Amino acid sequence: MPAQNAKPLDGFENYSHIFNKGVENRNLFNDEQDYKIFLEYLRDYLTTASDAESVKKVFTIKGRTYQGVPHQPKNYFNKVELIAYSLLPDHFHLLVKQITSGSLEKLLRSLSTRYAIYYNNKYQRRGSLFAGPYKTIKIKNASELIYLTRYFHREHFKEPNGNTNFNHEGYSSYEEYSGIKNTSWVKPEIIFSYLDKSQNDFYKGKNGYKNFVEKYNTNQKEDAMLESIIIERKDDYATGKVIVEETTETLVPAEVRVETVQEPRLKIPGFIAISMIVYISLFTIGFGNIKISEIQNKDLTSAKPSPTPQVSGVNTVEYIEPTSSPTPRISIPEDNIPEPETVKTESEIPEPIKFLVIKLSDGSQSVNIRKEPSIESETV
Repeated sequence: MPAQNAKPLDGFENYSHIFNKGVENRNLFNDEQDYKIFLEYLRDYLTTASDAESVKKVFTIKGRTYQGVPHQPKNYFNKVELIAYSLLPDHFHLLVKQITSGSLEKLLRSLSTRYAIYYNNKYQRRGSLFAGPYKTIKIKNASELIYLTRYFHREHFKEPNGNTNFNHEGYSSYEEYSGIKNTSWVKPEIIFSYLDKSQNDFYKGKNGYKNFVEKYNTNQKEDAMLESIIIERKDDYATGKVIVEETTETLVPAEVRVETVQEPRLKIPGFIAISMIVYISLFTIGFGNIKISEIQNKDLTSAKPSPTPQVSGVNTVEYIEPTSSPTPRISIPEDNIPEPETVKTESEIPEPIKFLVIKLSDGSQSVNIRKEPSIESETV
């Protein structure tokens, strides 16, 4: 069942420039076999899947012969198209079009893993082969698309001294563009279609594309446009250095690039020490608060009410605290029945609290209360 997000895509944003290089400037391709294996893997991904019967192999286990189909790589035919490519000893360029969403990332992940396994087995090494995840830049218009293929094919034949020699052989799509080779899984037609719209017949068709690559001189504006979509810098590339930009979206020219200054990080041992001091301090303060609270609660609990002064001639009303409401009964197992509470004696029952009620009949707002009456009268 096809994935739900496998929808056809349209527009220039579906064209991408893909770049990657060897880790620690290691060569990705050391001999002719390495180049051919990488291209064979691309062919497997971008052509129709092989018929199961045609790829069956015979193998023997414990004297018995079997036929089986080897594990087949995933296929991205009609999901991703390869427009142009250039393979150089320590890096590669791909110009691809993604037709169904999500397919390009899966293809490149599988291609990188598969080739790294081949390379490590051949050269008896371990670890990563590539400097990191592949870098990609989205193409925005037809001009970027056309000039990027020209860049691929010119840089592929550039010699260390900076000259371009189109006579020596190489592993790029230039032979497909110049009509020397016809490869079904390389799609130069989109580039030809744009060049055919040129007002100058000198740049139309396959011969016109060859003239565009080998004889056309770019101007300053075209060079600036190209700098925005290539991933290594041209000056460094001419001297044999390849610099990969950190961004995977858009390259910013060096003269306007703003570098972010990071604040120094706190060292781990110092951070741990400070954290422990803060934790101990907070724990000590919290423990002290708990002890003070316990002492205050004990003082409040143990405090007894002071005796209420009595005044002669004043009616007193006794107030007895109501007993708590009955507790709901709980079923307890017979082997865990608590002992009955001891009945308190009369002397152990707390003395009832008394309230003093004073009636004023002369309109006074306040009254002084003494332990003993100062005069013999019924009104205080």
